[in-house]
Amino acid sequence: MYISSSPFNTDPNYDFGEFTILKTTMTSTSFEQTEFYQSFPNTGTFVFGDYSAPDQYTTIVRVVSNDEICDGFQSYPITPSNMVKLGITATRP
Repeated sequence: MYISSSPFNTDPNYDFGEFTILKTTMTSTSFEQTEFYQSFPNTGTFVFGDYSAPDQYTTIVRVVSNDEICDGFQSYPITPSNMVKLGITATRP
């Protein structure tokens, strides 16, 4: 699920409706989803977690502009040093 209250999110207008639909589908049916794809129309930082533990971040997506160098998909553990390295900071207290 998208954790809209995370201070690390940078797009206050991000439409996370698809994640709400996914959560509803996963929790109200026996449908087993193994893959889910989502595009991000704007650059920024987006925080996600498991709906059963919304205070624990499981994935932080950082979307960069076309002008920035991107070496493809990279995955880093969520640690304070990696957050600093990637330029992910809290945008609100």
